[in-house]
Amino acid sequence: MPAAELDELAAIHEAKAVSPQTAAQVGAELTADALAAHVDVELWLAPDDLANHLQAEGAPRASFTVGSLLLLLAIWFATRHFGFLSPSSAC
Repeated sequence: MPAAELDELAAIHEAKAVSPQTAAQVGAELTADALAAHVDVELWLAPDDLANHLQAEGAPRASFTVGSLLLLLAIWFATRHFGFLSPSSAC
């Protein structure tokens, strides 16, 4: 981890009224998992609370599928009950 990131973590902890020596030690120990440390300290999020990629992929897929099926159902209904798009209605 670059020294700048370590200094940033230490500065964040110093701002919370931690002594500079303790803040440097906390920053050094947190760098074992740098992503989790920055997500927790800077964004106030737990790394386990981040979005699941399967949910992020599934929601748009499901909405697209439902929308497509509704459109197909509307076309089917229109052709069966009103004669739209049928060969006999051509001018």
